[in-house]
Amino acid sequence: MDIGNTRVKYAYSTEGELTQQCYAASLAELDLSGVIEVRIGSVARKAEVEQWLATLPDDILIKQAKVSPEAYGVRCIYPDCSRLGVDRWLAMIAARKENTDDLVVIDLGSAITVDYLAKNGQHDGGYIVPGLAMMRKSLGQTTEQVGLSGGKGKKITPGSDTSSCVDHGVMRLAVNFVQSVIDENAEKAQVFITGGDSKQVCAKISGAFEIDESLVIRGLQHCFD
Repeated sequence: MDIGNTRVKYAYSTEGELTQQCYAASLAELDLSGVIEVRIGSVARKAEVEQWLATLPDDILIKQAKVSPEAYGVRCIYPDCSRLGVDRWLAMIAARKENTDDLVVIDLGSAITVDYLAKNGQHDGGYIVPGLAMMRKSLGQTTEQVGLSGGKGKKITPGSDTSSCVDHGVMRLAVNFVQSVIDENAEKAQVFITGGDSKQVCAKISGAFEIDESLVIRGLQHCFD
């Protein structure tokens, strides 16, 4: 389970084989029939997670991922590794475990994060900027929940009213930012893009990159197997 600010992403695993990633608005929606172990990566909703865990049967094993200075082939650059979001950590673990080149991992979620990972597993830092929903909210716009629109992206042409000006403007900012990261790493690193807004933004960018929406979930799988 990858528990974010706006939704819960999860998959079931049977003998190491993951099902297709699914989404839920709340933890109460999850079907735990036959589940013997729950693996959690959580960057938000701490009180909700703790309350939900208290309701689980005693025979379900709970494993929660935490960031450490070095693990699973990745070395964290943060002096205080607890300040790094566990979702970013898990995405880097999956990318490093499954690839040998220099890597760039972009997560288009509530925030847009970029992390650079060298061949030797050294995390070389990154960027954090507001995501689409966060930028909209900063301008007082609360249009439909970003990431749940089935990949229907907004335009980046000038808007014709306040709402479309905001929608198109924040999309243009996100597209230009991601495009700049892809361009500067052309022929230097593999670029992986994940997160709820990946399809919307990536529909408007070019270059060499791979959309991989299950990176965080696979990171959970790798770090506990």
